[in-house]
Amino acid sequence: MVVCICRMFKKEQVVCIIPARGGSKGIPGKNKKPFNGKPLVAHAIQAAKQSDYIDRIIISTDDEQIARIGERYGAEVPVMRPKKYAGDASPTLDSVLHMIDHLRKNGFAPGISVLVQPTSPLVTSADIDACIESLSSRIDACVSVCEVSERPEAMYFIKAGKVVEFLKEQLDAPRQKLPTLHRLNGAVYVTRVAALRKYGFIVPGKTRALVMPKERSVDIDDMLDFEIAEFIMQTYGRSKKLG
Repeated sequence: MVVCICRMFKKEQVVCIIPARGGSKGIPGKNKKPFNGKPLVAHAIQAAKQSDYIDRIIISTDDEQIARIGERYGAEVPVMRPKKYAGDASPTLDSVLHMIDHLRKNGFAPGISVLVQPTSPLVTSADIDACIESLSSRIDACVSVCEVSERPEAMYFIKAGKVVEFLKEQLDAPRQKLPTLHRLNGAVYVTRVAALRKYGFIVPGKTRALVMPKERSVDIDDMLDFEIAEFIMQTYGRSKKLG
């Protein structure tokens, strides 16, 4: 099966871009912070290196130290990310297209972009490859998701100190009869480069979902997330015990 799928993508170059800017409000220096013995960004590189399809692994960063870490663990840093694409509010798409454009000008024109977030260190090469394998002539992209137990119908926001219903429609059926909901877990985004340019979104119109287990879907935003993810890694690693 792997040989067959590999032939399908033989004519398309696949680039993995790992966005790892130096700034971070939740955890200062998050992407280079030691996580289970290695800088956080190194785990994304490790997963990408084990992929059956990725031709090049690129770090998009504005931080010289992250660049050196990336190269030490086997990734490339062909150009530093401009400051205008490295702010807290800078769209990830801008940094991805900046790198793809640079690669194209230097003779490498990938047809498929694989975005792997360093803040999802429990992602595996199998997750990445499953997303790539989901692409077809009718599918532009595949993104990783996980099931959620929280219900939007049961959520509230606070207004002037009072609780206000988030949705007018409230729960009127047992949880077991409600449809299953999923959220983007932030780990993997695989998109055809043509679709990135056409739609201007990393998650374009014709997108499939790869469902990852919740245990591997920790997206590190603050120290609590960091400690939970590290505990899971130390206890289970990336083994099949995590789904």
